[in-house]
Amino acid sequence: MGTAKEAKTILDMLTYRLAKSLGIPNYGIKKGGTADIAVFNTNKLRNVLLERPQVITLYKAGKQIY
Repeated sequence: MGTAKEAKTILDMLTYRLAKSLGIPNYGIKKGGTADIAVFNTNKLRNVLLERPQVITLYKAGKQIY
């Protein structure tokens, strides 16, 4: 994984594609969506995979839990 495009593809595989394969309905960041959201302390997508940056905020089922 060397490029930003490859990092985006990997994260897509771990989120949207996985949700689709598991049959999770209405997945995604949209009104009524069932996505959980984690905000990381980084401004580069690939760092989420390579460096495991600190989680700043975490939402699960629409509720802030961290």
